Amino acid sequence: MDEEAYQIFSKHGYYSKYLNLDTDKAVKVLSLNTDSCDNLNHFTWSSLADPNGQYEWLKSQLEDLESKGHLAIMVSHIPPDECTHQWAVRFQALLDRY
Repeated sequence: MDEEAYQIFSKHGYYSKYLNLDTDKAVKVLSLNTDSCDNLNHFTWSSLADPNGQYEWLKSQLEDLESKGHLAIMVSHIPPDECTHQWAVRFQALLDRY
């Protein structure tokens, strides 16, 4: 993990990293911090739509990858249907778009 990814991970718990693969297209892993959207996490209820700015970060990552013709692998540990409704709807919109 490079310094920028480490700083984001240390502060917010999410990060991205390109994989070193022998493929025609670059592949980047987007590791999400789904504790931020967990519907049982009362600490994030004050910012239900985008806790920790993760949605905007993810959107910018996906926009950048699309513009370069690269691929993304997203990983998380809480499925969207167990996230707050606001976050899950916005996340599904990103999945539908990209």
